[in-house]
Amino acid sequence: MKIRLFNSDNLARIVEIDNACFEPGIAYSEEEFYYLLYIERVKCYVAEVNGEIAGFVIVRKKDVSVGEIVTIDIDSCYRRQQIGTRLLAFAEEKMKDAYLIRSMLQVDISNRGAITFYTQMGYEKKKRLKNYYRRNRDAYEMVKEL
Repeated sequence: MKIRLFNSDNLARIVEIDNACFEPGIAYSEEEFYYLLYIERVKCYVAEVNGEIAGFVIVRKKDVSVGEIVTIDIDSCYRRQQIGTRLLAFAEEKMKDAYLIRSMLQVDISNRGAITFYTQMGYEKKKRLKNYYRRNRDAYEMVKEL
């Protein structure tokens, strides 16, 4: 597996993966990805397996000391192969390289698999965010000291 910086040729594939991972209304549209990647200038790293994009992580600097995992998505064909673990660790290293001391993310309170994954990676639930997702769904804000 190889992790590298996103390039514009990857946009359709990351939209495809995100739409397979999340339901409509929660999944990002192509326009939302465009905004994140080209206007807001977040960092997106893709994981390739045999030349195929298997997943990606989007990271942004929240403030002078905090980075945020905007989303991390793995194609269902590549799950349970440590790709998410390696992408998240890679993103955290990039945050450290940028002198950030904390990583944060939001996760749907009903997504037990993701909550377990983030907890195993050292994240802790800090607060419940009411109506964070569309359709009146709450999220947990999870934080990890880097």
